[in-house]
Amino acid sequence: TNTLLGAVTNGGMEVRQDGLLVFNGDVRLTDLYLNQSGVNGFVRQDGGTVVVANAGSTGFRIAHWPTTGAYTMNGGLLSNANGRLSVAWDGAGTLTVNGGTVVTPQLVVNDNGTGGAGILNLNGGTVVIGGAGLTTVGGPATVNLNGGTLSASANWASALPLIANGTNGATMVNPAGYTVTLHGALSGTGAVQQAGG
Repeated sequence: TNTLLGAVTNGGMEVRQDGLLVFNGDVRLTDLYLNQSGVNGFVRQDGGTVVVANAGSTGFRIAHWPTTGAYTMNGGLLSNANGRLSVAWDGAGTLTVNGGTVVTPQLVVNDNGTGGAGILNLNGGTVVIGGAGLTTVGGPATVNLNGGTLSASANWASALPLIANGTNGATMVNPAGYTVTLHGALSGTGAVQQAGG
């Protein structure tokens, strides 16, 4: 993983040879780039709170460089306070949400277009997206809806194609009082349903 600028409080973070494990406590970072040129980067969060408080628009990148980066969210809270969460830039990036809550103003699956390949796997938990929406710059971008919930902290829209696999049941869309518009192609044998609808 890249250099992490920030602080760890109440324990909860272990940096290992095979990546970063967050299991409890609070981790607060200025920027988080997963991988370097020639080095893969992986994070597994099983609980606790990770806050990426980047001041710029691109302070959270999974697979920034042309290798592999992956963030697996199993529990707790991952908050990208400002800017966008980029799943792939020049490399192959994957964000897998199995549990817990991910909050970001914008989620970009492949933020470079020509060089990267991004995958979002929503298997469980909740992804809360702000007004900049669920987007791509172009190129390979895959959104697998295998369960879990898409929610909102502002009105947002997405034209990305969505694959509803239904592995863990229907994926729920909870607008939380806002408007969520999904106008990309929907394929697969699963379902996408509005919460309460």
